[in-house]
Amino acid sequence: MGIDVEMVDPETISVLASQATDHEKFILKDLPFPYLNMLTLLWTAKEALSKALKVGLMASYHTFEIEKMETQSSHITCHFKHMRQYKTISFNLNSYICSIAYPGQTDISFDTAAVQKVFHQA
Repeated sequence: MGIDVEMVDPETISVLASQATDHEKFILKDLPFPYLNMLTLLWTAKEALSKALKVGLMASYHTFEIEKMETQSSHITCHFKHMRQYKTISFNLNSYICSIAYPGQTDISFDTAAVQKVFHQA
């Protein structure tokens, strides 16, 4: 497993956009969330997977291209184009996005609402 947490920061939009593929940008157009938040989510999902694989920034972010995103009430699940054996669960924590990468055949039970509640109290 791997985890990444990043602040949603308008100053990073050009860097985040440069690491998104055309396919990923196309996916984001259909989602009802702020574009910057979704770019940050893409970044954290890829970073979490790179940590799970223990390769960090040594591999191209395009290697971790996201094929599809599924929205649930409390989180978004990302499925990878080239790393189909993994997926991520991503959610908001105030002005941060948190992504957790894990093996796709694994079912995890994660109470994102409880985690969000702790962060909203901080």
